[in-house]
Amino acid sequence: GYRFNVTQDSNSLRITSPIDSNKTPEQKEEIWIFGCSFTHGWAINDEETFAWLLQEKFQEYKVVNFGVSGYGTIHSMIQFREALKTKTPTVAILAYAEFHDKRNTFSRTRRKGIAPFNKLGPLVQPYARVDGQGKLQYFFADVEYPEFPLMRYSALAHFIEMKYNQLESKLHRSHVVSEALVLEMAQLAKEHDVKFILANVHLGHAMLDFAEKHNILNIDISVDRRIPENTNQPHDGHPSALANMKIADKLEKFLETTLLEFGNGDLHAETN
Repeated sequence: GYRFNVTQDSNSLRITSPIDSNKTPEQKEEIWIFGCSFTHGWAINDEETFAWLLQEKFQEYKVVNFGVSGYGTIHSMIQFREALKTKTPTVAILAYAEFHDKRNTFSRTRRKGIAPFNKLGPLVQPYARVDGQGKLQYFFADVEYPEFPLMRYSALAHFIEMKYNQLESKLHRSHVVSEALVLEMAQLAKEHDVKFILANVHLGHAMLDFAEKHNILNIDISVDRRIPENTNQPHDGHPSALANMKIADKLEKFLETTLLEFGNGDLHAETN
């Protein structure tokens, strides 16, 4: 079997340092990291996640891991907006992957991939669209998948259903929606005087190019998961502990250099 330890704090977020119930929490400036299971650290232990490793390096800051398995950019946007109601971080990092695009529009392809496996009962999913003026519109939908007639019994019916799903994904312009969400997060960060970073966590560079075009701080922290040691295969395909070390190293160097160049005060890594 394959086992790993996951610990969530009282806010349901994965911990980034050991829990000491007898210690009074220190008031520190914070670094927030948003993302999906890659950020949450699925299939590895608490102390192996890149958020934990960053916390070890930046001990004068509190690193907060907002990552949740199955989340997309729209979820990160909602988390960011809600969290800002009570606190303001020094830095907000969005760990983006291109597979978040379909999550952000909750396309039929995405619904087909999750609805049959839902064992939690009725669920509601947020999603977004871009209107004719390029503005974001937000909606909610039940986590259900309306199947095509006979698709479970006819290869032709299933083929037509798959082609329809592909067409729908194009019409939703899922990547354009993701770009709009990134811009909205960046604008929200600016309004609260927060340094916002777009971190590409999974291959592809389209969003990095978009961020560069719009003067958004960005970095590629992806690792090549075709290399066996970068995953937890044969048990799981998520980034391994070694891959998380590589990701943390890239982010550490970026926070030490680029942010200092942009005048972010005394942000520096703790050396041991």
